[in-house]
Amino acid sequence: MRSRDLLKKVIWDFTKKRIDGIIKENHAKRGDIKGAVQSMIDNRYGKVSEIDGADLITKSIYYVVATRCGFELTGDEQDFDIVTAINKEDVIYELGTFVSDVSCEVLKEFSYNISRFERERRMQYEPDTSVHGSRGRDAVPEYQHGEGKLGKYGLMAMDYLKENHYQRYKSLVRFGRLTEVLEPVNREAYQMIDTMMERYLKNHKSENPADTMEMYKIRQQGMMQAEEIVIHEIVNQYH
Repeated sequence: MRSRDLLKKVIWDFTKKRIDGIIKENHAKRGDIKGAVQSMIDNRYGKVSEIDGADLITKSIYYVVATRCGFELTGDEQDFDIVTAINKEDVIYELGTFVSDVSCEVLKEFSYNISRFERERRMQYEPDTSVHGSRGRDAVPEYQHGEGKLGKYGLMAMDYLKENHYQRYKSLVRFGRLTEVLEPVNREAYQMIDTMMERYLKNHKSENPADTMEMYKIRQQGMMQAEEIVIHEIVNQYH
């Protein structure tokens, strides 16, 4: 195996462990989804089936992250035949939301780590000409990933502040108020999305509720519209 391929395998194995860790951190929510998914699998294939609902959830997240980052999946990791058993709209919605949330958290960590690596590389090999890289009384510590749980939309709001209202971002970081200010943004964003998705799904019912792909497409279209509104009206604002 070439060194590049070996490195990709090592990174992918590490990433899978991180995904498993995030799933465990969200154990309560995962338990509810796993129960619903497992019930539908048992109804379709019988309770004697060895098919595990938790495995379907995990493989779904592996697939999203791997295809986005260019990792190679094994044949077993790409086997999604069982997903046809999931044909209830509310279960599809909850499963899709959970998979999306965990995948986004993993991808956010990738983005953060790459940005950190680039900053460290520039500090080591390039002269510092950045206004934001000042020293002394004007120095601003970088927000450390994991200090509080900002969530998907809280992190997006942080990036928006950093790029468009840097003085405000600098003040929140300096006084340790970033999590306090942006956690409510994340909650409000999810609440608004839930409300809009509920309304959208009532007005865009599938002609065939047993068609998993059609219901998935309807949900994805609704989610895209809802996220666009939430990002404009809640996330990309001065907080």
